[in-house]
Amino acid sequence: MKHSILFAVAALLSGTLVDGQTPVSMRLRSARLYQEGGLLTYEAVLPASAEVRTFRLHGLGSVTKGSEVVRVQSSSIRSRNWNYVPRFVPDAELVRLDERLDSVSAAVRQYQRQLELIQSQHALLTASAAASAASPANLDLWNARVAQLLERQYDANDRARRLEARSAELTELRALRAARYPERESVLEIERMPSAKETRLEVTVLDHSVRWLPSHAVYVDESGSALVRLDATLEQQTGWDWNAIPVTLVTGTAGAVQGKPVLTPWVLGAPMVVMDNLDLSEVVMTRAKAESIRDDDGYSMAQDYEDQGVSMEFPLAEAFSLRSGAEGRVVLRTKTLQARLTFYAAPRIQESVFALAEFPDWAQAEALPVPYTLYYKDQLVSEGILPDSRSLDTLVQSLGEDLRVKVTLDATVASERKGTARLERHSNQIKLVNPRSEPITLVVEDRSPVSRTSELEVVDGEWGGAQRNPETGILRWSLTLGPKEARELKYRFTIKRTRR
Repeated sequence: MKHSILFAVAALLSGTLVDGQTPVSMRLRSARLYQEGGLLTYEAVLPASAEVRTFRLHGLGSVTKGSEVVRVQSSSIRSRNWNYVPRFVPDAELVRLDERLDSVSAAVRQYQRQLELIQSQHALLTASAAASAASPANLDLWNARVAQLLERQYDANDRARRLEARSAELTELRALRAARYPERESVLEIERMPSAKETRLEVTVLDHSVRWLPSHAVYVDESGSALVRLDATLEQQTGWDWNAIPVTLVTGTAGAVQGKPVLTPWVLGAPMVVMDNLDLSEVVMTRAKAESIRDDDGYSMAQDYEDQGVSMEFPLAEAFSLRSGAEGRVVLRTKTLQARLTFYAAPRIQESVFALAEFPDWAQAEALPVPYTLYYKDQLVSEGILPDSRSLDTLVQSLGEDLRVKVTLDATVASERKGTARLERHSNQIKLVNPRSEPITLVVEDRSPVSRTSELEVVDGEWGGAQRNPETGILRWSLTLGPKEARELKYRFTIKRTRR
């Protein structure tokens, strides 16, 4: 392990002597993550030196040669250039894994030597037993010593096997860990103006190996209380671990051009092209304070966010740590709304009652048009894309079946002849049962026939208080069932068939 560290230091020194550059390690100070790419700001201090003017800044992540440096905040920099060089800075965790591997390997060698010693003792004891008189006392002594040696051999073998398995596990872990980091890294080579003063340097780069993915989770309970939670999954492949970094999440893509609107000519006699004429200079600023929480998974939560019309910003309330190649999750905000719960049934098709949630104040949900999961009574109901609350006032979502409310249909048909006509008398009865301890609003629909020919008529219709659409024949009841209430809906009609 010491040899590998010395080799890394030697490579560091040799690189400095060959190109005449002084290596300087950059420290990530803050990250501004977009949904695709991010702006990472690093800082370093260039030591005071009258002789050294060129420096190699490493630790800038996975930015490739030719990438755009957004900003270098220092008036003493004369020139800058990207380069792509072998990674020569040893990784601390790889060093620790190598030390553990060395320790396990040493223990395995120790137990192997013990096994060799035990086997030698067993061979000597066997030879001594063969050369000596086989008295009962000698046999008992030899058997006892053989049993002791065999027990020691079994323990040593077992311990060696477990150590070898641990060594294989550590080797695999080291390979996975090493695969996260590139063998080569991006560096920024800069030349400072002639000066012996210490220089504080700040560099902001556009890195496409970082991003965040928003998603919503909506939880609705039986009372209609709904929790709308905005989560974020953070990813970074910079090759360097982040340790307690201030992070701001921004919707959109880093570097996306927000162009001004284009007004097209109005030509009579030609189709008009309609375009959004948005004045992006009118920035709408709103502030919302989200309560700091931690859920069962230990997610931290953002504190404030800014809605700037074009994009939204979420500064995380706490400094964020994330390994390279890993994912991190945070809760950005939560919002509590009250939904109006209604129930729907069409018993002729399916004797199940479906719960619906209507959010009349959906504009207050501050929801983004991103993937979401919907839960009703802690059960997953559906997944999809959540409508943007900035463009929708009221949202209606199906919550799936509610197995407690019962709706059943009993239909009978009786036929008779009356002169040249044949009559089909339909009698229907829908039974409703609300076993809940609170009232519910229930919508029930069924169908009745409509005729498009003179040979068929619908007569003697009694619709039991339902609203009937004469074009479609759909019957609709909208009613309130009290707690523990049962009710029946009865309606009938006759289909008259006449031969011409």
